[in-house]
Amino acid sequence: MASYLAGEIDEYLLPLLSRADRMSMSHGVEMRLPFLDMDIIKFALNLPLDKKLNLSNSKIILRDIGKNRLSKKLLTRPKVGFTVDYAKRYLEELNITILENLEQYIDSKIVIEYLKDKNQYHKILRLYSLDKILGALI
Repeated sequence: MASYLAGEIDEYLLPLLSRADRMSMSHGVEMRLPFLDMDIIKFALNLPLDKKLNLSNSKIILRDIGKNRLSKKLLTRPKVGFTVDYAKRYLEELNITILENLEQYIDSKIVIEYLKDKNQYHKILRLYSLDKILGALI
């Protein structure tokens, strides 16, 4: 199991981190990964296996550290993905119906309506950003 976990670093984690780094940097976002500090990784790799995982729990050490600081509800809740769609909320607040600077290239009203129907607010946000950049250049 220890060999498997160490192999996961090379075969799973490194490609994932490389892709995440390229994606975040292409959008000007800096990722923070405090648990990927080399000293923490070395420490974790050298821990006995029973301190890392068991059949019913993951993140045993973190849960143990937090047991006196965090609520039982928080410590025992299942893992869930990030579900909040900030792009949608942000764009709904702005109530964007047209992108004036992009109008000479596309019918932005139709594009916005189409992307809203497809629930692709992140793409509308990219177009909105591009529209603002074009506006600043003109």
